[in-house]
Amino acid sequence: MRKVYLFAVGFVLLLAAFVAAVEKKEPKSNLRATPRVVMVGRPVLLHLSLYGYDACSGVRWHWPDGTDSTVESDCDPDDPLDHESRRRYIRPENGGDWEICVSLERSGDAYKRLCARFYVGGGE
Repeated sequence: MRKVYLFAVGFVLLLAAFVAAVEKKEPKSNLRATPRVVMVGRPVLLHLSLYGYDACSGVRWHWPDGTDSTVESDCDPDDPLDHESRRRYIRPENGGDWEICVSLERSGDAYKRLCARFYVGGGE
């Protein structure tokens, strides 16, 4: 009987540790460009996926011409963001290697930077 009791206590402790580990997931993020190779003037889809970040994260897009654009949302700071997906279409006018970057910001301070690369062919 004592062995069964010790086994049950050990099982409950192991289960509690597993649940605690699952609840503390690390935030994940991904930025990708589709397609990876495109001709000048054809659209490129930029897809930003955020998992486990807070809802108050602003997004700053860094474009190859040196300009930035910022997207901020009205949010409740106590409301966690389980998953968010943002999409942008662009039409490159110049050929060559392109890199688009995104910074996640809170109160104007960047805390995460992601970049996606793709190749644009056919332009001179």
